[in-house]
Amino acid sequence: MNKQDILYICEGYQPGCPSSTHFSSSFETKNICMNAFLSLGRYFFVIPFAVFGLFHLMKADAMASMVPSYMPAAVIWVYLSGLGLIAAAVSILLGKYDKLAATLLSVILLLFAIMIYLPGAMSGGETAQSSLGYLLRDLSHAGAAMLYAANLAKDRSIIG
Repeated sequence: MNKQDILYICEGYQPGCPSSTHFSSSFETKNICMNAFLSLGRYFFVIPFAVFGLFHLMKADAMASMVPSYMPAAVIWVYLSGLGLIAAAVSILLGKYDKLAATLLSVILLLFAIMIYLPGAMSGGETAQSSLGYLLRDLSHAGAAMLYAANLAKDRSIIG
């Protein structure tokens, strides 16, 4: 089924029917349209991670200040996390090793939440509210990555 077929079906027309006035049932049309809409979710999920990864590579010096002080070579950690975000996004988009990629993406997001944002959220200072927002964001994204790995991943060759 190509994009033109989906557009015709969403409009109620069934390609291949001898009569152009033949329309599919309302339920069938809504089901196909909903599935076409929901298939965009994979892209909405991973494209921001690729963009964030590029930001890590482009602004590594500025982001190095977010790395906890007890970790040496802060800029290297920023580059590594940026490459990890990009690799996970590409893997999930291609469907190759996507279960492994989504699992590792959830791990890196949980590490970000615990190591970077949790201390700021618990500090009670001026930045506590924004740190809490980032903490909750990363926790929800980690949960979404876990859901993807458990339910939607196609390539289970490394992690069964």
